[in-house]
This record gives sequence, C-alpha cells and structure tokens, in this order.
Amino acid sequence: MRKIAMTTIVLGVLLMLSSLAAAQPCTDPGSILSVKNSVVGNYEYVTFRLKRPLNSGYGHSVSTVTGPFTEEPSGNPVTITGPRYKRIRFKGISWMCEIGESLALPKTAIKGVKRLEQHEGIVVYVVGYRLASTYISTKTVNVGSIRKVIMKFKK
Repeated sequence: MRKIAMTTIVLGVLLMLSSLAAAQPCTDPGSILSVKNSVVGNYEYVTFRLKRPLNSGYGHSVSTVTGPFTEEPSGNPVTITGPRYKRIRFKGISWMCEIGESLALPKTAIKGVKRLEQHEGIVVYVVGYRLASTYISTKTVNVGSIRKVIMKFKK
C-alpha cells in the first residue's frame, strides 16, 4: 500500500513539473516569442516574433486552407472565424514553451487567429479573414536578435 502511495506521489510531481515546464514563456533561440495583430491604414498584420539564431532546419510556409480545423495532436475541433483562411506553418522551432499571444480580434479584415499545432518542432497557425479582404504577402525582417515574420492583409 505504501508503494502505491509513493508511486502516485512521484507520478503527480512528475506531471506537475512537466506541465510547469510547458507553461514557461518562449525565450530560447529558435522559439516563437510572440504573435500579435495590428492595423496600419488600410492594412492589417499578423506578426510572429522569433528569437534568433534560428534552429537548423528552420523554415516557414504559407498556404490557403479550408475548414473544418482540428488541433494537433489532440484532434479536438477548433473554430476559426473566416470565411477565408491562410495557414502559416513553422518548422525547426523550439516548441516546448508558451508562445505569447496578443490578439485583439475581430478586426475589419482579420477575423480570427488560432494555433492548431505545437509539437515536435512544428508550430501551425491559421488566420481567418473576410471575403472582401485580400491576403497580400508574408515578409521576413531581421531586427537584432529578433526575426519578424509578418503576414499582410488589405482591408
């Protein structure tokens, strides 16, 4: 009986420590520090701030996607306001941390931003935007120890 109680305590402590480790803010090189949206004139932006230097194998890609959406690896359904969607997929990311999100939504063009995946070096976000708006481009800007990946939408 004592062995079972001790095993239960040890497992509880391990689970607590693993969840605390996952809840730490992203600060390591190769991690996504934050995601935020902004508005300047007739344009709206989603900006991802990554800590440099980036990991070997780092890359990102943007694609058009359609719903329904599910969270990976859980498979839970995720609702994202649209009706149009762009997916940005980062690979080679330090991922065992909490990405800071500062999202004030909905806006005129961008209606929703949700993280769908964060495991095994992959982080995926989907941006929902209105039918009358246009996705312009995604650009990369290096500023000191930060790389900004900026998605641009016209209202």
